[in-house]
Amino acid sequence: MAKSQAFRPTLIALVIASLASCAPAPDQFEARYTFFTTTPPPEVKSLSGGWLPAGSGVLTERITLAADGRAFDSSITLVMFDTSGKPVAGGGEASAHGTRAGL
Repeated sequence: MAKSQAFRPTLIALVIASLASCAPAPDQFEARYTFFTTTPPPEVKSLSGGWLPAGSGVLTERITLAADGRAFDSSITLVMFDTSGKPVAGGGEASAHGTRAGL
């Protein structure tokens, strides 16, 4: 690989996941995923030492099921952290809707 070619930080894996009911309603849930990011070493020749920690992130999804159980709505929030646990730029929010297909 040419020296001018740079590596980019990479998401390593989703490592912790939880799903819990979040009152006040029995049809509302929260899924939370915590993951860790890595970055390559500064020089390719030191790659054998492994990729270095670069931070972490938490993806939180609040899910509301329809009364008939055939649809859901959710809101998703991503918060990113540096290696000391302080929030950094790069997070975001999204929403989703799903409907069960009939047979």
